This record gives sequence, C-alpha cells and structure tokens, in this order.
Amino acid sequence: MPRKERYQEPGHYHIINRGVERRSIYLEPEDYEFFLDLLLKLTKEYEITIHAFCLMTNHYHLLFKKRGVSHHFETFLNFSFLLLFCYNHSKP
Repeated sequence: MPRKERYQEPGHYHIINRGVERRSIYLEPEDYEFFLDLLLKLTKEYEITIHAFCLMTNHYHLLFKKRGVSHHFETFLNFSFLLLFCYNHSKP
C-alpha cells in the first residue's frame, strides 16, 4: 500500500543536504560556526523564517518558511559553505 502524500503548508520547506558518500561536512567547530553565521545572514537577506534546524556530522536539516518562490537561498547557502569547506580542508 503506498504511503500517504505528506501535508505541506504553502511556502514552508524542509531541505536536507548530505555529504558525498555520507562523509562528514563539519570537520571542525569552526565549520558549524560558519554555517550558522551564513544561515543567519541569509535569513535576513532572503526574508526566511527558520522554524527548526539540525546540524549533524554528515548532513543538515532545515525547516523554514520563505516569501516568494526564489530558490537562490538554498543554492547560495550550499555553494557558499562548499567553497569555504574546500578552501579550509583541501589538501595542497
């Protein structure tokens, strides 16, 4: 029997982002701090209301509400964190 379709309020989103091969995406406490600072900055810039979040070692969950239909928030959050992660943790 198929699962019931999930109820979703208009404008509310749940996103998950996981590391490649389920590898850690936060290797140091500073990685968590940068992500949270970036998230705070973007919530103001994109008029996002965060209802809940969970940062785990290899992924994160965000439950939020946003005005409009722009997907730039998620893209900018993930890309900015990726750039910092690669800069800080890439091998020379």
